[in-house]
Amino acid sequence: MTAQIMTLPTARATNILPFPSRAPDVDVFVAGHPVSANHNRKTAGAVTKRGRVQYQSGETLAWRGQVMTAVRNALACRLTAPLAVVVVFINCRSDVDNLLKTTLDGVKDATRVNDYHYHPVLADRQRRKGHAEGAIILLWGHDGPKGAA
Repeated sequence: MTAQIMTLPTARATNILPFPSRAPDVDVFVAGHPVSANHNRKTAGAVTKRGRVQYQSGETLAWRGQVMTAVRNALACRLTAPLAVVVVFINCRSDVDNLLKTTLDGVKDATRVNDYHYHPVLADRQRRKGHAEGAIILLWGHDGPKGAA
């Protein structure tokens, strides 16, 4: 199966947005500088049998934490897998696929749903004058909200 990357306007035009007949269960804007997966790992000085020790940079952990906090605060109830995910990066220069990994890790931390169970995932990057840098995150649970978060 080949991965298909589609922009949000194309998704709207072809009517493949997840659950277009209902509002997303989570609709949140996370202000800040999204961190690319290319900056995800830093190498420490320690050497193991398999090579140098890697860890996530402080910048990566900060963005992941911002996403987790924003999604958790917007989450009124538990969502069931699979989750449909739409992420629109605003005023960011990095590649969308690299920005998406760290952002989805933050969503995973907030929802406690492994990103293996995200289907579909749509991502886009847009320039908006006068708008803060960050990411719009929309989530739909499979059957809608379930009980208290």
